[in-house]
This record gives sequence, structure tokens and C-alpha cells, in this order.
Amino acid sequence: MYARNVENPKELASVDASYWMYLNQVKVDGRPFDLTGRIYQQDIMRSHTPDGKFKHNEVIRKGSQTGATICKLAEVAHGALHGLYPQGIIIYFPSATAVELFSHSRFNPFISDNPE
Repeated sequence: MYARNVENPKELASVDASYWMYLNQVKVDGRPFDLTGRIYQQDIMRSHTPDGKFKHNEVIRKGSQTGATICKLAEVAHGALHGLYPQGIIIYFPSATAVELFSHSRFNPFISDNPE
């Protein structure tokens, strides 16, 4: 389900989280999502690899301020809305404090900014 050769915008949005965010003007930090200068984030948001395989047990090695947290949040939200994860979704955190920080600083604002 990699988003190659999909011409219908709604069909493309159903399989590609970054395009779904763009098409629906999903807000991040109160502003419409924009990949300008961060095109690499598209691959972080995709649920499938370029050869069409579903990502399993993904681990991301990254530096700070890459946008990976919001990219994975977007992928999870997109996947939940489009039925890409019938088995459910779980995100592990190293501690309760980390969960609380993520919830208050990223998850809750993302949901509040995008009620649809």
C-alpha cells in the first residue's frame, strides 16, 4: 500500500499520512502541517516500507528536534482513522513520567487542534 501511482487525492490520503495531513489541513502546534524543509518526515510517517511491507516493531534512532514524535503521532492517528491497525496500537514509554510529558505536551494538543 505504498502510495505510488495513486491519482485520486482521497485514495492517496487513505494510504499516506503526510498527504492526509496536508489535504485535511491537520494542525501541528496550532499551524497547518507543512513538509517544507522536512521532506524526510514522509518516510517516518508511512506505515509501509517502499517495497510494500508493513512496518513491524519499528525503532527510530534519531537526534532531537527531527519531528519524529509528531510524525509517529500522525501515523498512528491516520492509521486508526483509516483502519490500518485492526490489531490496535500501542506506544511504549520508558516511564510514567515520560507518558505524562508526551500526553500533555504532544498528544492532547494534537487532538485538541484537530477535533475531526
